[in-house]
Amino acid sequence: MLVQVAGVAITTVNPDDPDDFDEFEVDGLRVDDLFFEPLDNLCPLTSTFADIAGVLTYSFGNSKLGPRDEADFGQPQCVPY
Repeated sequence: MLVQVAGVAITTVNPDDPDDFDEFEVDGLRVDDLFFEPLDNLCPLTSTFADIAGVLTYSFGNSKLGPRDEADFGQPQCVPY
């Protein structure tokens, strides 16, 4: 199912630390970070996004959002360092 969540903040950079399954959390929802890398240069990891869209799935006990490409990340709202 394709969904869009609005006004989300990154709450956990690596929820599976020390393992790394290429996910981060926004308000308790895991997000695949495949397309997040280009945004690292724009904002620190404590940022919020106006919205993030993606395919919603459930696996390994977690709801997960899988953005399809960079365009699924709405305008970042950077929090100063």
